[in-house]
Amino acid sequence: MKIALVQTNSQIGHIAKNQENILNLSLKAHQQGASLVLFPSFSLTGLPLLKGFSLPHLQQDMNLALKILKEKLPPNLGVFLGSYSKNFKEEIVFFYQGEMQVFQAKNSQSWQKSPHIYPHILHF
Repeated sequence: MKIALVQTNSQIGHIAKNQENILNLSLKAHQQGASLVLFPSFSLTGLPLLKGFSLPHLQQDMNLALKILKEKLPPNLGVFLGSYSKNFKEEIVFFYQGEMQVFQAKNSQSWQKSPHIYPHILHF
């Protein structure tokens, strides 16, 4: 298995631009034979997106970006990326075979599956 570790320069609050960058880099890694692509924490939202940080339509933009990634990533490519939940908790999103799973930090040492964060696009 070939794994691509991708370091990106995500821009704070530029969800659509970050999503496009994630998609393009994932497709490039896939073309070069990767079957799994790992992006850093907050690669979708940029860092730091702190509690109280407000952008118009932030949640809508994140939902749309995740939906686009779910639809456009190759089904045989696994992609992990970091994001925020609607309550500003760090989360890991995993795409594979046209599906998306979201994991949210329970505490600093463990993660739990969070099926209710984006209920209209999650299918477990």
